[in-house]
Amino acid sequence: GTGSMSGLLAPHVRRLYGTDVALAGLLEARRRVPLARFLRYDGRRLPFREGSFDFAFAACVLHHVAVDARPGLLVEMARVVRPGGVVAVFEHNPWNPVTRWVVARCPLDRDAVLLRCATLRRLLAQCGLERIEHSYLLFFPWQRLLWQKAEAAVGWLPLGAQYWVAGSRPITLPFQR
Repeated sequence: GTGSMSGLLAPHVRRLYGTDVALAGLLEARRRVPLARFLRYDGRRLPFREGSFDFAFAACVLHHVAVDARPGLLVEMARVVRPGGVVAVFEHNPWNPVTRWVVARCPLDRDAVLLRCATLRRLLAQCGLERIEHSYLLFFPWQRLLWQKAEAAVGWLPLGAQYWVAGSRPITLPFQR
């Protein structure tokens, strides 16, 4: 993308890399977040060695990826994290009517195909990730502590505007081979 999430993360991590298939987005991300490095993704193989990262994430990306290409992208994300590393995906929740309304009216999302949290959990498991967790979020627009606590308490309820799913790459011990 254009580096929105990267701009928030860059000051808090030692190294940050981003990828996208769209050159225009990469150029904008490079301009906005000079602390990060952005590389082009050819849609098949992420431009990193296996086990390069502790954490790989995609924020509101998969609904723009063709349904049949989603497993390949997730396999690549799992490949580039080290054993014990985490893959996390944030997505729009199709169960939330306000989310569907907003996505239907957003020009950027005109070709979007939203995916359910259960589908994403299954896809991450099929990539070989384990300890898969999820939560729904963005129930309330207010930021006060009371609302934040309420939000955390209802994360199991599939009605938040978005959700996240995360899983970790298994650690293979020598005696498990």
